[in-house]
Amino acid sequence: MIAQVLRPLNLQKALQLNPYNAEFYGLLAYVLLQTKEFSQALEKANEGLAIEGDNITCLNARSVALNKLKQTDAAIETMQSALAQDPDNEMTHATIGWNLLEKGRHKKAMGHFLEALRIHPNYDSARSGLKEALKSKVPPYRWLLQYSFWIQNKGKKWQTFLPIALYIVFRILIYISSEANQGSLVWLLGGLYILLVVTSWTINSIANFFLLFNRVGKYALTVSEKWTAITSVAALVSGLVLVGVSLALPTATNSAYSESLLIGGVVLLSLALPLSALQYPLNLRSISGWRKWFPFLLVLTGITGLLALLVLPPVAMTIFIGYGLAFLVYNWTRI
Repeated sequence: MIAQVLRPLNLQKALQLNPYNAEFYGLLAYVLLQTKEFSQALEKANEGLAIEGDNITCLNARSVALNKLKQTDAAIETMQSALAQDPDNEMTHATIGWNLLEKGRHKKAMGHFLEALRIHPNYDSARSGLKEALKSKVPPYRWLLQYSFWIQNKGKKWQTFLPIALYIVFRILIYISSEANQGSLVWLLGGLYILLVVTSWTINSIANFFLLFNRVGKYALTVSEKWTAITSVAALVSGLVLVGVSLALPTATNSAYSESLLIGGVVLLSLALPLSALQYPLNLRSISGWRKWFPFLLVLTGITGLLALLVLPPVAMTIFIGYGLAFLVYNWTRI
């Protein structure tokens, strides 16, 4: 948050004008943290602390940098020093919480986020951290959160190319299994890959749905997060029901009817992704940019196809072809 606000400012120029202001060094360290320049961020934080040893901004920036550089003991020592300087500082408690969360210690992180919110009830960093800590109670979400921390620390290139590399690896494995006449293994690998992709798409909304029933979590969610959770989970559950019914129907049943149920179920399952990207309450006037319009139009197309499936199946199939192509484009542009 700090880095996003300060990015346009010329902090280097500010330091030239006032090289003995420790706060400037701490702010510059936060900017460097956002750009994944962890060593340089640590250097600037240390420079600020050399001027003012108890500067809270520098101490927090130093702790985050050390944590990113896997120097956990030094990060903990720095945070203890920051708490000693100001035990009622919401920024320090939130920083400790995020450091602990990145290390997979979500229960202890939760305590620090709650303390930060006690001190400053509207502190966004603590509110976001609390939601992540609560959702980490769901094991699949906890694993994906740790993956998210790892890939974010690696930088943008890894974020772009790793999903593509995983797809290529899975395709190679499936090809090898197919050539070896291992049909069951092909289905298993394909199923695992689809499960991994779908889970990564929808786990945030699923975890938010569970928070709706948590006495603390339901107050941490925004109105938009609550509705994206409800609509996404509704699409997933109804899609699974339709797919299950289509597969459970006897073979003597009308195959066209069974096929329609299967297609409708798959479309509903896929709709969980664009539904999770919508902002509620829906306001068409506030939608700007193709990245915001794309999921809305995708949902509209999918629902139109489902309605057409009830009365005009041939028309519905044409709509679904366009929907499927748009869905693939949407997912590749999200990488």
